[in-house]
Amino acid sequence: MIAAITAKATIAGAASAMATAAPSAEDSLLVLELDGSLLAGEEDLPLAVHEIYRRYRAGRRIVAVVPALGRGTERLREQARRVSGGAELAPHAVAALLATGEAAAAALLVLALDRAGVPAALFDPRRARSRTCDPPLDAGLGGAIDAGLRGLDAGRLRACLARQARQAVVVVPRCLGGEGAAAAGGGLGISSRGASPLAALHLARRLGAEHRRLARDVDGIDEHGPAPLRVVLLGLGTVGGGVYRHLLAQLDRFAVVGAAVRDPEPHIRAGVPATLLERDPWRLLERPCDLVVEALGGTDPAARLIAAALAAGRDVVSANKEVIAGEGEWLLRHAAAHGAELRFSAAVGGSVPMLEAVTRAAAAGEIRALRGVLNGTSNFVLDRLAAGSELAAAVRLAQEKGFAEADPARDLDGRDAACKLRILARAAFGVELAAGAVVRRGLESVDGAVAAAARARGQAIRLLAECRREGAALRAEVRPVALPARDFLAGARGEENRCVIERAGGPPLRLAGRGAGRWPTAEAAIADVLDVMRLRHRGPTVRLAAAPRGAAGVGA
Repeated sequence: MIAAITAKATIAGAASAMATAAPSAEDSLLVLELDGSLLAGEEDLPLAVHEIYRRYRAGRRIVAVVPALGRGTERLREQARRVSGGAELAPHAVAALLATGEAAAAALLVLALDRAGVPAALFDPRRARSRTCDPPLDAGLGGAIDAGLRGLDAGRLRACLARQARQAVVVVPRCLGGEGAAAAGGGLGISSRGASPLAALHLARRLGAEHRRLARDVDGIDEHGPAPLRVVLLGLGTVGGGVYRHLLAQLDRFAVVGAAVRDPEPHIRAGVPATLLERDPWRLLERPCDLVVEALGGTDPAARLIAAALAAGRDVVSANKEVIAGEGEWLLRHAAAHGAELRFSAAVGGSVPMLEAVTRAAAAGEIRALRGVLNGTSNFVLDRLAAGSELAAAVRLAQEKGFAEADPARDLDGRDAACKLRILARAAFGVELAAGAVVRRGLESVDGAVAAAARARGQAIRLLAECRREGAALRAEVRPVALPARDFLAGARGEENRCVIERAGGPPLRLAGRGAGRWPTAEAAIADVLDVMRLRHRGPTVRLAAAPRGAAGVGA
């Protein structure tokens, strides 16, 4: 169980309670301190990713402060004693050694975030400060912290955040001082006893940011309720299999009671208990459960299964862009009528929180336009074409790398991007766009010569999805466009998705990250699962993108 503690502490003699209200766009920086109880070992890294992603998709820019994994600090201190052979320990050398444990944990967390598709950067602690600081490391906690704060180059840290698309995660080791800084006496709160537990709190003060500490089972606080949530998985393929792995890692929260698959044998060989597997998804819905995760793909029977689960009062998380684009509004009303929740963040953008960002922007004021690169397969294929590859070879390589389905037609002809655009348009403009309302042209007009010629002109062809207000009407299109290489959307590569939200009352918002693949999409789905769990135990929250107008329903 995880508890988030908002800081209310006296820092260097100045007492100030940190704000707990939702941050404004101008004040969204969060220093998130991961307590050692949360990171007992490498196996806990996905849990840390879930907690970081939860805040990231809520619109926060995050500085995650990381301790050494488990007993890492104690093991390094024991190692120092063994090597010293009983001699008095050199404080600066021990401090430098202990800092390596926290630096390693920070690097591992960045790798785990990258797998989940969350844009993250490791802030090199050796570049964290603009000058060497005195007093030396063992001069006392207060002196070391104050010295570190004077020397910390906050501008470099903010520049690191700015290099990401607007929402960003930067990971720093808790010591905030690498070997070079520690040896010179410049670490922040690091001594031969280890890093200061107040380092993150002081860093938040230096950056003018909110501070929160995440810990496991703090003061008996149980955020998630006493009973594991019973989950049925409809589909155990790329996305469903990733969600299954995440659920298994959190047995105190979830119990998987069944999974619908076409052929149980491969899954049994992979270690899935045969008792969980069921070929008939309708029979699976008869099992007692609280939540259904739908990852079947296609519209039928997926749409009917979702509707049946909601009618039974079961919450549903779906990654199905086709169903949500065509029936999402009706399904949302259907869910509300039966006291159930429907969540579908994973249907758009993988782990890029496009739907959340669009929903927040629409609530804050008028959105003028959405522009995005919403299909990673087309990015990969277009880049290969520009490099001289034939279309068939480019598609085959995309399939080998897991960027394309066995049948990539929906990716290449623009139908996939059009579905995602319709979902975003509903959230942005409160309008239900029919499939025929999106003018669509795929990559049929682009060959290697066209792509290479664009590259020679300093351009990149991208399959652009755009929805824009034109007076009282909306214009929605998906088409290949030659963009200047410096354009934000032109920078999308491989499975990466990017989106620009143009607002009437502010600068455009930009988002980027991995939009496809098992782990990015599963991260978005598991975030919805965790939201549903919190909702069940803590009461209702704001719904996502519930458009006001009607549409023909499933089976209507």
